[in-house]
Amino acid sequence: MSPAKVLPWRQATLAPVVLVLGPQDFFADRAIKSLKQQFAKGEAVDVQEISASDYVAGSIFELASSGLFGVSKIVVFEGVETCSDELIADGLEFLNNPGDESLVIFRHTGKSVRGKKLLEAIRASDIAVEVSC
Repeated sequence: MSPAKVLPWRQATLAPVVLVLGPQDFFADRAIKSLKQQFAKGEAVDVQEISASDYVAGSIFELASSGLFGVSKIVVFEGVETCSDELIADGLEFLNNPGDESLVIFRHTGKSVRGKKLLEAIRASDIAVEVSC
């Protein structure tokens, strides 16, 4: 696998999995908003924003699967620096088989090492983009 591209927040680009990393919440919010707009392309999409600390095992696959009538989905995991072990395990598995009609965004402030294994896997993935904030 080739490593994920690292882009500044102003150049946030779509990929099946996007890591938005850095302590600047304002820039991270702008990057996530831009990603949502790029993905939606003016069409209706289902957006789910989940606190990473409240994640329930196995739900990433349900959240990211195409919805009723093929509606595309955006899943944003906020606060990955406080994530559960289940999110790390499921995130690693999701990287091997991402959904076709979904965008999964992991938001990590970089203020702790929690979730490091997941961050490293995202960075090593050829299906992911890292957005620096």
